[in-house]
Parts: sequence; structure tokens; C-alpha cells
Amino acid sequence: MSFHAKGWVNEYGVDFTKVRFELISKSNWEEFVKLWIETISPVPIHWSLGVPIYEKSTINSYSEKDSTCLAITSFDKTVQYYKRTGYFNFPVYYISFKGKSVNQLFRNSDGTSDTRMLLPISKLEGDTYIRSSRPLTFMRASLVGNESTICLFLEEEKRLVQLDLDMVNFIQQFLQ
Repeated sequence: MSFHAKGWVNEYGVDFTKVRFELISKSNWEEFVKLWIETISPVPIHWSLGVPIYEKSTINSYSEKDSTCLAITSFDKTVQYYKRTGYFNFPVYYISFKGKSVNQLFRNSDGTSDTRMLLPISKLEGDTYIRSSRPLTFMRASLVGNESTICLFLEEEKRLVQLDLDMVNFIQQFLQ
């Protein structure tokens, strides 16, 4: 990845003193994805089990003490109920992000890609963002975002860099 500071391009071309490069290994990328899922998840994630799989339910059996059921408030303030049906314990490269959910990414027999919802994400009020509970270990950065945005907060530069969800999903597909 490369990070460009303000004024990185000028009348003389590229000012490489204002460009920072980070070589990110597959294991670093896995840490990034896991930390983001932990940050946006409405339930604790236990990686030994995997990402919980929730399906929509018409029954309101939500309880704060029971993580097998979720109640997620949508943008229009309606409540949708979900029931945990299992766990997705595959490499994180088979996960994609789409606004309101964390999805399983898979290839059909004809070679096309498809997704299935694993984990619903709560809509945050207004222009609210959440921050990861810990920084990434491979770079001095924390994750910041909401249900539709992932950002890196670069600690040294005190700068927020937005990552496009389509780009993140493209990298996920490439790493499969």
C-alpha cells in the first residue's frame, strides 16, 4: 500500500518524501480483516470457532445475555431479528464486506462469485464512527469506520486514510 501526504505531486513531479509505502503480507492482511470484523461485530468474535453465521428470524427471542439471537436496528429504525445458525471457520480471505453485513465470498461452479450473509452490522447514528480497541501490530495505525467505511488512522502522521470497500473486497478475492 502507498500513502500520499498533501502535496505529494507538484510541478516537478512526485515528491517521494511525501509518499509512504507499506508492504503488507498475507498474514498482515489477515490481521487487518480480523481486527475490522472484531470492531464492527455486534457480538464477541472467538476466532477458534470462526465468524458466527446469523440468518433473519421472524421470532423476537433477543436477550442481552444470549448471543445466539441479535436485534439489529436498520436505517429506517425498524428492528430485524437474527438467529445464529453456526460458524464460518474458513480463512478470512473468503469474507467480503457490504455496507450492512459481513459476507461469505464463494465461487459458483460456473466460476462466478457470490456471497452469503454471515454477520449483520448495526447502523450507526448520523456521522458516527467506531475505533478498533487496539492498533494493528504491523503498522502504527488503528482502524476507524462505520458500517460502510473502513479507515486507517496513521498514528505517526495523525491522518485518516479511507479504504474503499470495493478495493478491500477485490484484495479479498485476489487472496483466495
